[in-house]
Amino acid sequence: MAKAYEITEEISNEIRMIRKTIKNKSEDIRLYAVELRDLGKQYGTNQRI
Repeated sequence: MAKAYEITEEISNEIRMIRKTIKNKSEDIRLYAVELRDLGKQYGTNQRI
């Protein structure tokens, strides 16, 4: 029974780490999208005559 608990705890920790990684990647993607949007606005306004 103790072995099953250890395995369950290990799997739980792995899932937690995967979720954290996904959250961090999502935040990176969001920040990159904001940066691209700002560059797009900047580029668009500079090109208008």
